Amino acid sequence: MVRSLTLVFSLLMASFALLSSGCSHVIYPRGPIPVKMDVVGSMDAKKVVSFVNGVTESKLTLVATKGSDKYFAD
Repeated sequence: MVRSLTLVFSLLMASFALLSSGCSHVIYPRGPIPVKMDVVGSMDAKKVVSFVNGVTESKLTLVATKGSDKYFAD
């Protein structure tokens, strides 16, 4: 009886360890992602284009998921 309880307890602890460890991971880009001009093409604009980031604080926002992968943007 004690042996079967020990076996059940060991199996429960092993399954708990596997379930709590998980297999998901999060990928954060370390900087800008380079894009070649031949892929994007040239930008023929007759007006000036500028981007201003006026946000004092940044927060990562989940933008997409694919399977266990999660993609965030700032």
